[in-house]
Amino acid sequence: MSKKVIVLIEKFISGVKERYPRLIIGYDYCSETEEYNIWHIDSKLQFEDEDFIKFVGRLMKEILLDNNVFDFKLVFVVEYGEGIIFNLQRKTVNLPGLKK
Repeated sequence: MSKKVIVLIEKFISGVKERYPRLIIGYDYCSETEEYNIWHIDSKLQFEDEDFIKFVGRLMKEILLDNNVFDFKLVFVVEYGEGIIFNLQRKTVNLPGLKK
């Protein structure tokens, strides 16, 4: 994990939160794939709001891609209970704080 990348991802998330202040968004790092998962839990924005997709795409380019950060993905997740996140795209379960 790179401090530079973390700073840029947090800047990206701040930019998204500035425009969508109610959005629950965060990130984690997968050491197995060596990539960052930037996740959010709003299916309506992900699948029905074209402006959201355009906005985050533009922000990704400006903040992440233009700074040579390519090891990330934006995913929609559904949260069940405290600290348990089910990733619908990869069909995996992420339990924060659980060591493998």
